Amino acid sequence: YKSLNTTNTQEVLTGLLANTQYQIQVRSKCPDTGWTSWTSLEYFTTLGSDGGGNGCSDNTISFELILDEYGSETSWELIDDSNGQVVDAGGPYQDGQSGTLISEEFCIPDGCYTIYVDDSYGDGICCSYGDGSFQVLDVNDDVVGYSDGYFGYYDFIDFCVTDNVATFKKQDKDVKSPNLAN
Repeated sequence: YKSLNTTNTQEVLTGLLANTQYQIQVRSKCPDTGWTSWTSLEYFTTLGSDGGGNGCSDNTISFELILDEYGSETSWELIDDSNGQVVDAGGPYQDGQSGTLISEEFCIPDGCYTIYVDDSYGDGICCSYGDGSFQVLDVNDDVVGYSDGYFGYYDFIDFCVTDNVATFKKQDKDVKSPNLAN
């Protein structure tokens, strides 16, 4: 807990740790009415130690997922191919959000990675119940890999990244079962 009194309309906080979440509340003292109530708690996370490139000292890669109607069936994982470890993951999501964009940004070291998108029902994220899709973007927002969402249980994109230059390796998916209801 730290308190700061100031007459400035803006204040730079110093002495904060890198990659750390903090909370803040503010109140004002008015000459005529005295102290106002505290604002609600606000949260923020400091950048990485290098202070540049959105706090990323490695490679910045973005992942954009557009949901279909059944977000509860959709999940994803980013895997580091060198050790098979999950770097990050998300989902499942709430149903009824067809067209909602889920956007994630990763700060990852040089190497090769796989982004998996799974549909637990086996009908992908496209077509009959919304036009879901996903893509991987590099630091310049150029598309590294794209999926139209037409798959069964899974679709994945393999890519490598070195010095913020990402290259597509391959994409693979299973086939949607013809036995599923439309």
